Amino acid sequence: MKSAVVSDTHGCPSWLPRPARVRLGWALFGWALVLCVMAWPRDAQAYAWMIRHGYTKCDTCHTDPSGGETLNHMGRVQSETLLSTDWGGHDTVTSDAKLLYSLDEPDHWRGGGAVRVMSLYTLKNKEAPSEFRWFPMQMDLYGGADYGFLKFGGSFGLGKIRQGSQYMRAAQVTRTDEGYALLSRSHWVGFDLGNNWLVRLGRLNLPFGVRTSEHTLLVRQSTHTDRESDQQHGAAISYSGGRFRGEGMFVAGNFQIAPDDYRKRGFTGYLEYLLEPNLAVGIDTLILTSGKDADEGRTQRTINHAHGVTARYSPMTQLAVLGELDVLKISGRKLGYAGFATGDYELKQGLHLAATAEVANNGRKEDAEPAPGAGEMTYNLWLTCQWFALTHLDFRADAVLSKGGGKVIEAQAHMYF
Repeated sequence: MKSAVVSDTHGCPSWLPRPARVRLGWALFGWALVLCVMAWPRDAQAYAWMIRHGYTKCDTCHTDPSGGETLNHMGRVQSETLLSTDWGGHDTVTSDAKLLYSLDEPDHWRGGGAVRVMSLYTLKNKEAPSEFRWFPMQMDLYGGADYGFLKFGGSFGLGKIRQGSQYMRAAQVTRTDEGYALLSRSHWVGFDLGNNWLVRLGRLNLPFGVRTSEHTLLVRQSTHTDRESDQQHGAAISYSGGRFRGEGMFVAGNFQIAPDDYRKRGFTGYLEYLLEPNLAVGIDTLILTSGKDADEGRTQRTINHAHGVTARYSPMTQLAVLGELDVLKISGRKLGYAGFATGDYELKQGLHLAATAEVANNGRKEDAEPAPGAGEMTYNLWLTCQWFALTHLDFRADAVLSKGGGKVIEAQAHMYF
């Protein structure tokens, strides 16, 4: 089970039990800082393959120095002029790049949000019949403020929790076993130290690996570093200057889950170096420990290690290649590994074809027989078509082929504004 949420599973009546009030307090504290500063009177998703266009640093287009969520002004401009299909042949920025396609943002703050709807069709196999379902995957609002030395960011949203689902639960503010819950994936305050250094405090995306939009990749699951719900509270320091970019985070735990024994603490970070304008290589490391581990089903202290290498390369403008390989060591398991390689080809501006091969073996559990992903290698092959049809609107279809013959067709529509 992915989430370490083992606290009470009350619903959300008009009054909240104490654990829910504590979780709500943490989220509201972060957002109160954001909203207060945004009211102070004063004068897209992360696509690592943007290296094909010479964009090697995520903070060029995002308020998060490692990419994702809220776009800054440059990110909005590039979404229209470089990322999306050019229908009119114009070379200038239009109102389509603005917030809600029409609103000018004040100089010191950025807003936005995203709605993503997913449909899944699982093809029939020997063990189970075919199944089709669809659901809202993301319904978030983003916000950020930049006042020079002080910076703020965060998100609030709704998520539909399915019984037995491994996602979203760790980001819950209100708690439910099934149905809609209030989420806050991130909320932080930052301090610009100058010379390309930034310190942030709050609930943050973990700085590790190649940040992509496919949060269900095996390497993201094995290292617990996706952007869907694996964020943690802590303090991070990032640098982005010259040929280097990197971020390190001291993890204090996810205070939106309880009890404290299940909160993971430690350090994680990455460092990337630009060898050539079209080639970046990096290293990443993660060491997290907890008193108990719901993901592993352990009731004793557990240490999670993940250490590896990353690469991004664009041999030509149309093609970008991304890769990551990590060595894993989890208490109670033998040595393991996880990794992926993606080739993304842009047929025409806005229209992408991609193939991804991924492998994982988290290590055999002690006193257990080898199984796929736990002592034996498991793997998936993704075949992807993604179309950035309009500014801030894209469609994506994936065929996922898994070890053992499993086949899933995924389709999603994504609007961010």
